[in-house]
Amino acid sequence: MKQNIFKKILITGIAAAVMLCPAFAFATGDKDIPVADHSVVKVESLNLTNNEKSIYHDYQQELAHTVKSYIEKGYSSDTIEDVLTQYICQNSKKNIVTNKLKKLLNAQNDKELLIKGETVDSELLQEYTKKFTINDTMELIIMPTAIYLDEFECGPEIDLQSDSLNKNSSLLADASASDWKTKSAAVKRTLYTTIGKPAASVHTGGKFKYNGKTATYHSDFYGYYKLILTTYKNLSFDKVREPVDSSYQFYAYGTFCKFVEGVSGTTKKISCKVKCSPSGAITKSYYPPLKSSESEE
Repeated sequence: MKQNIFKKILITGIAAAVMLCPAFAFATGDKDIPVADHSVVKVESLNLTNNEKSIYHDYQQELAHTVKSYIEKGYSSDTIEDVLTQYICQNSKKNIVTNKLKKLLNAQNDKELLIKGETVDSELLQEYTKKFTINDTMELIIMPTAIYLDEFECGPEIDLQSDSLNKNSSLLADASASDWKTKSAAVKRTLYTTIGKPAASVHTGGKFKYNGKTATYHSDFYGYYKLILTTYKNLSFDKVREPVDSSYQFYAYGTFCKFVEGVSGTTKKISCKVKCSPSGAITKSYYPPLKSSESEE
């Protein structure tokens, strides 16, 4: 009798602790990587052999090649989920870094508890992250803790006078207007889980104008996010259009969190930015960022 009462008290206490502390949540069926704010997994913790490192890098290259072949057949990036999940499932043993991270974190966090915070050392992520060029407008980033698909679009250069006339603008066709050009550009970053499920995406874009001396806003600015996986929620989001010295940029950023039964778990920050220079050169950037040396064709 006393033992049963003790069990009830213990279970009630654990449940209350989980409900009161937003830092705890249980892992779900997609088995994304659990994290803990009190322990950081470093590179040396994995204790990988050279052969294991080679297998993991081959896994990344093969996954990127599979996606590239799929896109080259004319399929849309919106449908790559099946390609990702199928390859990852069939080759799960090759995903050595992610698998070892899961084991380490599960050992530190009983029952795959997800504890809010960053637990994987940035040096580890940088060492085992690769960016692959899929085509001129698409890049795939494969990390031990996530997969990102970056997409970019850029329109042709158009004389401002022609663009204005096409829109029936009231802008007069004067000498100053003839110095300006316009160009549209857009960027998008989509977050996928470690098993290839799309979770959330951030989008921004619009039309710039520039004259060789300065770039500024022309029209059609937008910024928004999409939630795709139901266990992920948006914690914050903002969109900005702003001058940067003599250039101009469009910027969208958001924070997304994996929620289980109303309790928060893994948090991901996603942003994308597109910038126009005074000469009309378009550049793009994303968060999380990558070093150029980690890019591969």
